[in-house]
Order: sequence, then C-alpha cells, then structure tokens
Amino acid sequence: AYANGSDDEQAYIQNLAIFLTQFFKHHITLLETTGEFRAQLLIGLEYLLNISYTDEPEVFKVCLDYWHVLVCDLYQSDG
Repeated sequence: AYANGSDDEQAYIQNLAIFLTQFFKHHITLLETTGEFRAQLLIGLEYLLNISYTDEPEVFKVCLDYWHVLVCDLYQSDG
C-alpha cells in the first residue's frame, strides 16, 4: 500500500510510524497498566507491525528501531 500511495499518503504513514514509536517509547508503562489501555496498545502495535512490512528503508528503520527497544525491554524485564 505504501508504494502505491500518493506522496501525502506516504508522508502520513511515515509520520504515523514516528508518532506511534515515540508514543510507545515514552508511555508503554502507562499503556500496560489496565486492560483497556492494553487493548489499545495491541491495536497500535498491530498498526506498527503492518507499517513495518514496507519496502521504504526510512520507514522500516523507524519501525525496526522501536522493535529493538521493545525486545530489549522485554528481555531485561524477564531477567
């Protein structure tokens, strides 16, 4: 979808990826506190996961950076 989108649509997807990753980095602890927040968090992560499938390197790097942060956080909290 990203490759076939207009410039505005591509910019929107890139900005959404940046927003979601920054929002999750700073508010993940709050989002994990209640069931309602967790449900919204999962929806947001699913959006980010779908954005991650893009062939656009810059958008992919934004997503990859967040996945790295998330996995490191999960690894450290488990140990």
